[in-house]
Amino acid sequence: MTPDTDIAQRLRKLAEQCHDAKTKAQLDEAFRPLVEELTPLLNKKARSKLSEHADADVEDHVQDVFMKLYRALKAGKEIEFPLAWSMHCLTCRLIDAFRKKKKEKTIKLMCSSEAPGRMHHASTEMSPRMEVLTSIAQSIAESLPTNERSILEEYCEGTKPRDIASKLNIPRDHVYRITAKIKARALAHERRIPPEAKKDT
Repeated sequence: MTPDTDIAQRLRKLAEQCHDAKTKAQLDEAFRPLVEELTPLLNKKARSKLSEHADADVEDHVQDVFMKLYRALKAGKEIEFPLAWSMHCLTCRLIDAFRKKKKEKTIKLMCSSEAPGRMHHASTEMSPRMEVLTSIAQSIAESLPTNERSILEEYCEGTKPRDIASKLNIPRDHVYRITAKIKARALAHERRIPPEAKKDT
């Protein structure tokens, strides 16, 4: 029996004990060793996908998985393979986190008057003008078609147009047209902002 198989079987037995719990106290007692077994495995998975300085993020993601697992067991859901179930939940959460991070970069790019790769860092307290621009950028990003949003996300990552074209398998001139169109829309929105909102605090 391989170590991985041994761990999987041990986790299945712990999950069965959770299923057999009749009261909340019994479930809490059975759930504790399951968490202890899963924690190092989930931490390792999360750290492999996040930066080395993201310990707080790792803990947040793993704790969220445990909350979902506990609620599922409490609701009587049969989880035959707790390790695979937990890993799947963690992967989904990490993907959502990456998408959110890309979306934030998209908003920063569209609010910035500087070129990609030279975006200024926003202060903790935004001026009224920047708050308006952030709201506008959010609206623009969400209204873009999927292909245009994909191009913008790559553009925000600093990917060159020719590399975007290659990665997404689309003509390079199409990439240039889309990025120009998106920046023009952001500029047009900015010009419609009331003058009083454009004054810095």
